Amino acid sequence: CRCSGDPHCQSFDGKWLHFQGACMYTLARDNCEGGAAKGDPSWEVVANFDREGSSVSYVRQVIVYLNEDELVIEMLQDKEVRVNGVKLLGSPKTYNDKYLAVEGGIRVVWDGTSIAQVEVQDSVQDKVCGICGNFDGNADNDWTIGPAETCMTKYPGAEPGETVNPCLEDDKAADHCAPLKDKNGPFKMDEVQLEDMYMNCVYDACLLDDYVNPICEHGASMAMVCQAQFEITVTWRSEDLCAPDCGENMEFKPCGDACVPTCSDKTGENCGNLGPCTEGCFCKEGFVYNQD
Repeated sequence: CRCSGDPHCQSFDGKWLHFQGACMYTLARDNCEGGAAKGDPSWEVVANFDREGSSVSYVRQVIVYLNEDELVIEMLQDKEVRVNGVKLLGSPKTYNDKYLAVEGGIRVVWDGTSIAQVEVQDSVQDKVCGICGNFDGNADNDWTIGPAETCMTKYPGAEPGETVNPCLEDDKAADHCAPLKDKNGPFKMDEVQLEDMYMNCVYDACLLDDYVNPICEHGASMAMVCQAQFEITVTWRSEDLCAPDCGENMEFKPCGDACVPTCSDKTGENCGNLGPCTEGCFCKEGFVYNQD
């Protein structure tokens, strides 16, 4: 399950939700039945959808509650992380680089700007709930109150059951996002999935009147999907499209180990299971990240 942009969320079962609420929302939690909470969770992932400085909501912050361990992990803007209020040392400038892995449980990825991803074990199927849905293999019953009545519409301002995008006629937004669905481009997903992500980009560019950043945000999200779901590395950035900006003694890699060498872990082996590789800026050979 992932949320990106303003925000566009795809459930564990693959259904899209475009939700403009401005509040703290549960992305996923355990101890649920039929898509509804039935008691206190042992873990919960909460996202802050905030409109500060914008006409639309964005994912601004992710908070993970590990209640049995009495831990609260805050994943903030600019990749800052706090555990029970204490700020952790920094980590390298990668584009999908804040990871929280709980052995035998959940994994949360936060890009430090607007993309959040939650992964869970198959053992919790139909035992979770939240914006990420119930994970029962049936996308049609995500976010439902009863047998058929859905709780949320697809686009802000749409009537129940409608799928109305007010930005369909924004040619500038369409041109801005066109590389995402170019059949000769880097992304080789099925046409339905490409069209969904392309329209998310168009919607963001149009509503935000921003024809520079949305394609980069959604390109990064698509690359994350390719790596996480299909173990495919997509080299999509170039000097003309979302060029990476790496620091001194660092180099960009489309697929680098998320557990990087640091001053306290010079071999980069003590991170646990962080999943597949990630794109980003990594220290060149002979250097370690100093966590400053």
